Amino acid sequence: MHALQFSRTGDLSSLHYVEVPTPVPAADQVLVRIKAAGLNPSDVKNVLGLFPYTTVPRIPGRDFAGVVVDGPRELVGQEVWGTGKELGFYADGSHAQYVALPASVAALAPFGRIAIIAAPVDGHVQLPALGLYRKGGSVVGINSLLYGVQACAAMLEQFGRFFDEGLLPLPQGLFESPLEQGVERYHEVNRGSGEKVILLP
Repeated sequence: MHALQFSRTGDLSSLHYVEVPTPVPAADQVLVRIKAAGLNPSDVKNVLGLFPYTTVPRIPGRDFAGVVVDGPRELVGQEVWGTGKELGFYADGSHAQYVALPASVAALAPFGRIAIIAAPVDGHVQLPALGLYRKGGSVVGINSLLYGVQACAAMLEQFGRFFDEGLLPLPQGLFESPLEQGVERYHEVNRGSGEKVILLP
């Protein structure tokens, strides 16, 4: 599969668009084909070495929407979203064509309500930050650096009614980019671009 990957931290010159083996899910995991993945400022900071617990080599990226293509029979075909403090730091993340995740997370995270999650730039959860993205679901402002994938799934399920009832606005300023141009997008975010970037494998 194709992915963004860095083999060391410290500067963006270590980030490359590469071909790596597609993950093989363990017995308690699912394999998700990524449809879209958010690019957060924290993803850039991760490559720059600002999170000392990151292990390398690593595929970055926390936020994604996709479809389960391998795993427990009852979950295959399920469209899901995901995020969490593990992805991109000490487990390979979502800036790739596929990602392996705990099967319990896929069961918690149906795509129809909320698709992708992104932490606000300031790292704080505020209601005005919740209406960032809608494409079969929504990007919302949960700080996924503080919570694991399952905790994020549980919290966001509570926010679902705001979208269902139209209480949160549709987003503006969304920029979709092919994953193969992801390195360039990382540099733009590092230079202060305020666009909400979604990478499409």
